[in-house]
Amino acid sequence: MKFKGTLWLILILAGLAAYYYAVDLPREEKEKKEKERSETVLPFQPGEVESFVLNRKDLTLALHRKGENAWELTKPLEAPGDLVAVDLFLDRLQSLKTSRLVEESAKDLAPFGLQAPSLTVSLKTKSGKELKLLVGDEHPMGSGIYMKTEADAKVLLVPASRNEIEKSVFAFRDKTLLKFEPDHITRIDIERQPKPLTLIKSGDQWRFPGEEFLKADPAEVRNFLDQVRREKIREFVDETPASLAPFNLNQPTLTLTLTAKEGEPPIKLLIGNRKEEQGYFAKTDDDPRVLLVPSSLVEHLSQKQVDFIDRVLADFNTAEATRLDFQSGDEVIRLVRESGEDKKWRLEFPIQSDTDTGTVNTLLADLREARIEEFVKTQIVDPVPFGLDRPKKKLTAFSGKEAVWFLELGNTTQDQLHQFARRKGEKAVFSLKTETVQKLFRDLNSLRDRKLLHFQTDEVNRIRLEYPKQTFELEKEGDDWNLVQPRAVKKIKAFLGNDTLWTLKTMEFDHLVSPSMDEAKTGLNLPAARITLWNAKGTVLGEVSIGKPVNGQPLLFARVEGNKSLYEIKKRFLDELPQNLEKFEP
Repeated sequence: MKFKGTLWLILILAGLAAYYYAVDLPREEKEKKEKERSETVLPFQPGEVESFVLNRKDLTLALHRKGENAWELTKPLEAPGDLVAVDLFLDRLQSLKTSRLVEESAKDLAPFGLQAPSLTVSLKTKSGKELKLLVGDEHPMGSGIYMKTEADAKVLLVPASRNEIEKSVFAFRDKTLLKFEPDHITRIDIERQPKPLTLIKSGDQWRFPGEEFLKADPAEVRNFLDQVRREKIREFVDETPASLAPFNLNQPTLTLTLTAKEGEPPIKLLIGNRKEEQGYFAKTDDDPRVLLVPSSLVEHLSQKQVDFIDRVLADFNTAEATRLDFQSGDEVIRLVRESGEDKKWRLEFPIQSDTDTGTVNTLLADLREARIEEFVKTQIVDPVPFGLDRPKKKLTAFSGKEAVWFLELGNTTQDQLHQFARRKGEKAVFSLKTETVQKLFRDLNSLRDRKLLHFQTDEVNRIRLEYPKQTFELEKEGDDWNLVQPRAVKKIKAFLGNDTLWTLKTMEFDHLVSPSMDEAKTGLNLPAARITLWNAKGTVLGEVSIGKPVNGQPLLFARVEGNKSLYEIKKRFLDELPQNLEKFEP
């Protein structure tokens, strides 16, 4: 019986839920929509409006839709309309809601300013339906405006401000100054005094005519074109001027010409006198109207050549470089890229050695990312003031046997933060941050491979660690390491053998000692440690001896078997090696 009661309860609840979703909810939604419709002042869809007219006492504005994405002003003059401004106006008009019904059927509309309204808005939809809104006075308490539609006798109070609806000709007029696609522009000419500016596009690169090596930064040129395209007309000064002389547009102070791809007409903009603090008089070459443009546009057009110059320092492909020469005073360092599959870099001069791969890769990355801080002069006659008659440093890049890029560095600025420089074949002098220079000119010690031992970890089969009082010898068996001296210990601590190899593989010198020293002074006649590595065939893979501390510093003298060089290494490398039997116990 209890089960049947529960079942009936479930069925009743299910029925109520079904009734709610089938009957109550649709009714609620319908009532909500009806309430919204009743509150809407002017029911229409903005996308369906074909034309509209604003009638003010002193002016009539009429606009007509021209295609899907354009409007045309037809009164009081014919001109392209501002699509964004029209869309915002219609959206606001459609969103007007009444806050209060003032009169159901007012006999006298004069108290509300609706007898002879100072503003009316008439809409005509694509289907031919006509709507008219009468806009009256503002409420004495400032809570809205009295409105009514022509088709309804109700007087409504609408929470809106008059300037949201009462628009000027300028508000609806297209204020686009220049219409062009930046990607289509192939030449920019700015005629001005004292120095005109010309930029010519060749492929994807912008250049300055007559400057073989000087390139423009494509990003800066694109930014310039985008800024010019975004500028808007501030005022339509004169539609049909009798003379251009009062605006100095008969002899413009500045002329911009944008040449587009073949088949597209050039665009020309003339700039005349300044109108106090409001902007500059201007006109386009194919339009008689005199306009007022913002001062920001003239600032863009007044940019100097130096503002457009590409600030990338190394304008060559570093991946194709085969040789780099660094000269600091009389010291020369030469890096050469090998021709093998891995294309490793080697030191060729002043010593022949492997390089530190990480350091060289960082150097190449720094070279690619280096940027010119400032162009000091685009053309120089006398290099002496900049110290470029006798450069302090030089960097030359080769591809094959040909020098493809050349950098000279002169004096440092007084604040020591920058250094003057120029590239081969260029007349421009620029400055680089001293930290950029330091990244590019590394010392020999940092460039060379500083690892003492070179071996493949998986090739090592035996390790001997010789200390003054005890010797330890380890042998590998499969994946395990066994201690064979001073006594046999099977399967020592799993990590110990690999940790020892890691310490030896990463062991590198801090300094190369020159000239070399007597072994007794370095402690290498009786070393503190001697480490030897063999492979499974018994071939020695490497041997290093570690001696005394260096003048009380945390450094130790070291020497590699078969190499006469004397090194200084960090003491931590010795400290990381196992030095007592307990370390090996499993």
